[in-house]
Amino acid sequence: MIHEPHNRVDVTTPQGDGVIWLVTEYGHETDTMYTIILNNGEIWQFTHKDIRVKDNVTFNRVFTKTEKPKVGTAVLNKYFSSENPASGTR
Repeated sequence: MIHEPHNRVDVTTPQGDGVIWLVTEYGHETDTMYTIILNNGEIWQFTHKDIRVKDNVTFNRVFTKTEKPKVGTAVLNKYFSSENPASGTR
């Protein structure tokens, strides 16, 4: 099944920023393919793992610009710090 979104969806891809033009669903055992028109005019296809939707205040889609915490540092320190009584360490 091929779907052409009615609303503009701006995305970031490994090849640069662009807009989703078509969404192609081949079946339940294959990844959905997104045909993206890049801002430089090139057309590429990506899976959902390769694209990220950009901010759009109109649709209340605003992401924070903070970096994802690394598992070995910030996340573990939060749960295993001396200030956390559940951590078992003092």
